[in-house]
Amino acid sequence: MKTICDTNIWRGLMEKEITEFELSSLNSPLTLSFINIDEIAKSNLILSDIGKSRVVIQRMMQMSAMKIYDPPLIYLKKMDTDDFQYNSPEKHIDMLHITNAIANGQGINESNFKSYKKRRETVFVDLCNIINKESEKIRKSTTHTYEKLDSKVINRDFISFIVKSQTGINLSNEFDWSQIELFEGVLSLFFKELETTKAKIKPNDIYDLFILIYVQPNDEFWSVDIKKGPLKYVNKIADGKYLYGNNIA
Repeated sequence: MKTICDTNIWRGLMEKEITEFELSSLNSPLTLSFINIDEIAKSNLILSDIGKSRVVIQRMMQMSAMKIYDPPLIYLKKMDTDDFQYNSPEKHIDMLHITNAIANGQGINESNFKSYKKRRETVFVDLCNIINKESEKIRKSTTHTYEKLDSKVINRDFISFIVKSQTGINLSNEFDWSQIELFEGVLSLFFKELETTKAKIKPNDIYDLFILIYVQPNDEFWSVDIKKGPLKYVNKIADGKYLYGNNIA
């Protein structure tokens, strides 16, 4: 069991907005994910207040009992294929260099930071474009609405498609979909919203959706902002069992 933390939890720990009761009520250890590190490593806070950034990073490293350095789609592919090869620390050395340097009291090169930030933002914009383009193809390929189609088949094909876009390999036919019940459920509800409103997915939506890939059955997800975007659907999956706070005795 593990507790996957939204990045706002780590910021809350820095600001001491998270109470001792909340921490003592956890059913499983705090887990730091690639999403958390990536968001902090390219945050404007690094330039505006490196001291606060240092405290956030130190809290993340000190208080997390588990650390997941794999990006979410890589993590998903490794769940599917045990021997899938991807060296995350090597692939994302720039991200780790920035956070390690700040945590250890060092400064950063502003030009290098801005270059890194631009590269990472481009990755998410490109991924948004891929998802929006594929979603539009689905809409145009049928005169029926999303809700009248077999959304489970559509979603699973789509998830496999975006995994392939990042790894070069589809998910296998033997993949155990129950491992990502929360992610799949939230994705389905969010896609219904997009289909109805004709809205486009945005980079922040990618973060909110993909962090849920790390949440498996018996895990919990902890966030202080679940009233908008994809995260507003977390409480609707499996009677809300995945949302920390619902399971406090």
